[in-house]
Amino acid sequence: MQNYILSIILLVPALIMTIRMIKLIIRTRKIKEYNVVVSESFNDQEKHFESISNYLNTNKDEEFNQKAMICLMAGKIRLKQTFEYFDKIKIDYLLTTNNKLDKQKSFLNSDSYFWLLMAIVNGRNDNDILDKLNFIINDSDYFSLFLYSDMAKSMIENFKGGSDFSFYHRFLEGDYDSYLYDKHLIGLFKKIATTILIYFNQEVSDEEMPSFSKTNTGNYILKELGLYEKYHQN
Repeated sequence: MQNYILSIILLVPALIMTIRMIKLIIRTRKIKEYNVVVSESFNDQEKHFESISNYLNTNKDEEFNQKAMICLMAGKIRLKQTFEYFDKIKIDYLLTTNNKLDKQKSFLNSDSYFWLLMAIVNGRNDNDILDKLNFIINDSDYFSLFLYSDMAKSMIENFKGGSDFSFYHRFLEGDYDSYLYDKHLIGLFKKIATTILIYFNQEVSDEEMPSFSKTNTGNYILKELGLYEKYHQN
């Protein structure tokens, strides 16, 4: 009897590990499928949009549908095309598991927060779009805990004419320990903050901008804000 109980006790950790491995394999497959979709024909925007739309019509995983919609939203706004999913985007799908905050999951979705910020950049001259993006940001039980939330709100306010740039300066000075964020990508978001300050002619060091302009993300935002030629060096 004791040997039977001991066997059960030893089996439980192995079973838990197996379940975790299966979940990891399934998520890895979903990530690969999603990455293929969002990168497919990226330089041909119409084919890119069609690829994402087809994905949204066939994919059943709400987390990855949300990621796809946010990416599509940034592109549609950039080209001033109609985006029909504003009211369907719910950021909490990227932050939670079973309606509870899941930090690991939230960090794995950091690419979507980048596209959310790019949607704000792309919609900077349209207050109606900025209002819709502001609603998306605030329509969440958990997003306010994250660095990207206050960054997004500050960007919206500044593009609407606000003159308070204190968030970016605090962020660049290292005052962000109270937020949740992906440590691996903090450098990228600092460069975005620097770019916003430069765009609004605020005092900030721009020594990293030439190297940033050579990255895909830097190329994207600097070109959109008319700063690419200033910093790109062949």
